[in-house]
Amino acid sequence: MTCRCSSPAEHAARAQQAAYESNQRAEERRQASTPNPAQYEVVRAEAVGPHLVMQVKYPNCTLCEFEGTKIMVFLHTTAMDALKWKRIDPHFRRDEERSNLARVGWRVQSTSAPSPAARFPGNEQGWADAVDYAKVKA
Repeated sequence: MTCRCSSPAEHAARAQQAAYESNQRAEERRQASTPNPAQYEVVRAEAVGPHLVMQVKYPNCTLCEFEGTKIMVFLHTTAMDALKWKRIDPHFRRDEERSNLARVGWRVQSTSAPSPAARFPGNEQGWADAVDYAKVKA
C-alpha cells in the first residue's frame, strides 16, 4: 500500500484517527458481548426450597448466546432479597462473606446480587436443569 499523505504530520494524524476508530469498534464489540449488570430484565424466577432460580435478560448483550438471556441459581436467597438488587452480574466471582453468613442463617442486605452458584443456558432445557440443580443443593 502506498501512502498518499502530503506530509508526515498528516500521516501521523491519519494513523492516530485510524487507531482511535479501531479502539472504538473493539469497545463496542466488547460491550455487546458482555452483560451490563445494571441493565437487566427478570424474565422469570422461582423459589426452590431456600434457593432462587432466575432467568434474566441483558438487553445490551446483543452478541451473547441466547439473545443475552442467562439462567442462574442463587443459593440461600429469597425473592425478597432479589427485589432489592440493582445489579445482577451473571459472572462467577468470590462471594465468601455472603456464603459464610448464609450458612449460619444470617440475612445479608445488599443491592447487588451475590455470585451465582450455577449458570445454565438461557433456554427451556437450561431452566429445567437449573431447577433440578437447586432441588439437590442443601
